[in-house]
Amino acid sequence: MESLLIAVILTAAVFAAFQLCVIAVNDMIFNEAAFAAMRSAAVSQGHEHAEKQARATAKMILLPHFAASSNNLVNYSVRLWDNEPLGKNMLDHSGTPVIKCNTNIEYSTKIMFASLIKPFHNFSFFSGGNPLISQTARARLIQSPDRDYYYKAFPGADNFTNEK
Repeated sequence: MESLLIAVILTAAVFAAFQLCVIAVNDMIFNEAAFAAMRSAAVSQGHEHAEKQARATAKMILLPHFAASSNNLVNYSVRLWDNEPLGKNMLDHSGTPVIKCNTNIEYSTKIMFASLIKPFHNFSFFSGGNPLISQTARARLIQSPDRDYYYKAFPGADNFTNEK
């Protein structure tokens, strides 16, 4: 009887550890998608184009990972917003306000052993639990400067050179 109890407890512990590893891998994948989406949005021109670019990039990153295991991923949404974190007085060398862009990916994944990881509140351990877990991946970057300042530091400056 004791051996059976130990086997059941160890089995539950192994499967719970396996589920936590799956959650961690999903988190890494979504964070990478958020970083890639933010990098593509930061170099885009215009807010509308940047949001479309961020969504397309996130989809390209996520598609290979979840095409085979579509039953794991329930849904996700990509949002992009920008603001002036240091106020209108913080300007770069070209006189443009410094703008911080944020990408936020909210996603839900199914969990296998909900009673172990996310049990219902005020219910017993064997209640079944909530089979969904919602998480968020975020990335932030400062928006790239205007195209004129890719090659020079300020208005009227000479272009950068590779000479040493």
